[in-house]
Amino acid sequence: MMNCLYLIRGAAGNTLAQPQFSNSPIWMFDNEYRPSLAENLLKLNRLITTINNINSNIGENSSNINPTSTNTVAATTTSSTTTDTLEIKNETNDDIVGNENVNNNNNNHNNQNSNNIDPSPTITPTSINSQENNNNQNQLFIKEFLNDFTTRVLWFTYRQGFPCIDDTMYDNDCGWGCMLRSGQMLLSNVLLHNVLGNEWKGSSSATHPDVYNNIISMFLDKPSAPFSIHNIAMEGQNLGKNIGEWFAPSIISQTIKILVSRNYDQCNISVFISEDGSLYIDQLLNISSKKKKTSSTEQQKDSSTDNGDDKIKDKTNENVDMNNIDNNNNNNINNNNNNNNNNNNNNNNNNNNNNNNNNNNNNNNNNIINDSSNVNEKQDKNKDEISENNNNKDNDETWEPLLILIPMRLGLDGLNSIYYSSLLEIFKFPQNLGVVGGKPRASLYFIAAQDDNLFYLDPHTVQNHIEVENGSKFPLNTFFCSTTKRTHVSEVDPSLVVAFFCKTKDDFNDFVERSKKMTSQMENPIFSIFDNEPDYDSSRDYEYEEIDETGGETSDDIDIEADYHMM
Repeated sequence: MMNCLYLIRGAAGNTLAQPQFSNSPIWMFDNEYRPSLAENLLKLNRLITTINNINSNIGENSSNINPTSTNTVAATTTSSTTTDTLEIKNETNDDIVGNENVNNNNNNHNNQNSNNIDPSPTITPTSINSQENNNNQNQLFIKEFLNDFTTRVLWFTYRQGFPCIDDTMYDNDCGWGCMLRSGQMLLSNVLLHNVLGNEWKGSSSATHPDVYNNIISMFLDKPSAPFSIHNIAMEGQNLGKNIGEWFAPSIISQTIKILVSRNYDQCNISVFISEDGSLYIDQLLNISSKKKKTSSTEQQKDSSTDNGDDKIKDKTNENVDMNNIDNNNNNNINNNNNNNNNNNNNNNNNNNNNNNNNNNNNNNNNNIINDSSNVNEKQDKNKDEISENNNNKDNDETWEPLLILIPMRLGLDGLNSIYYSSLLEIFKFPQNLGVVGGKPRASLYFIAAQDDNLFYLDPHTVQNHIEVENGSKFPLNTFFCSTTKRTHVSEVDPSLVVAFFCKTKDDFNDFVERSKKMTSQMENPIFSIFDNEPDYDSSRDYEYEEIDETGGETSDDIDIEADYHMM
């Protein structure tokens, strides 16, 4: 069992201070939070005011310093402005300090003046921005982000006091269930977006209580809940993880896929897991397209229809042949009768019978032509109906929401710096629904990015089990986090799983376009995407065929000695 650090959440909730924000855009769940034009202008005015104050302080301090010391400050200022920092040094000229015996009184006077200089730390554009950001949570775009983060994103943590898992003594998941809880956070927010879609931005547990209540109830800590800690832990046991052991990102991905498939009627989504960090478009379309899933049934129906048409045609032809046989038999009987009549009647009657027989044959031929034309009309009609049905199938909405999970390892002991930019880039994808990863021995759910920082939900807080009767409602406040946490991308553990959710076909097409653009423009993308899945079977069955380039001669006829001299 792998122990993690965790907090006990009291009634007042978590009281950790909110992280500092910059004025750069924040990306989270298909939303970009950026300062308005008015906020940018205000920021610019503040920056100009800060620079003017610095310059005025420099001027005031310079007037209290002797000329030699002023030159030192000026030289320092000039050299500092060539870099990204503006530094004021609190020192006097070495020559003046070294001539105490020559002019001791002047040096004492100069030292007193130099002590009036404010020995403030080095000031840089970054530090100016940081000083301004100390109170920038009042900016509208940050308020909007914090509101969405704390009221719309579902949060699952350690719980204690729930029914024991299977036949074990585990009635809590403290110290080992953080990856399981991170998986719950990922899947619950996917289901929330699948239900609400574009309404997620304006939703909350107050405006959509039934939606939030129904989704959270599927994750409650009891065996009957489809995605409870009980079912996740027991499914992990089937994958080789004992109950009470920490899950790897690949294990939680497999568990999510199995449980979603088992409870498909409640989820209505498909799950794809990349095995090698690569995505194949045809494979994804095969999984998510309902048309392709039902096409085999439809083809069977169509083939049965076609077979039915063939049978109808065959039966019709059989009927036509039977009519011909019957008519021929009748003609033979008539001919025999006519022959008998010929013995009894005159030659004129024979001519009349022959004329009648010709007329009968003509009528039979006309019937055969009419029957054949009717069969052709039926066949054409059936073909038109099948073609029309196929057109209707193409026009029907056939896309099934698709959750794409890509487990990966981006380094050995720590996240390799070559992947920083591409990992941050995926948070700009509208289809991104976070990254399950964390820090060593501590799983976290990263859901937003700003600059080189990631914002996350932390499951390492212990809360009491909520006892809920079947169908009854329960308080939802413990499933939302009131604290926003942030970490630098370099602190992320290299083992993680990236999640994308394509609710519609348009979402998928946009995801493919963005993925191809990222893989083509970035030197080290965290995943790859291709049009077609490799055909390993054909390459395995490939047999080498000797190509004859000698104009029909076999290898035995080639003059090896001549070829050797030509080399």
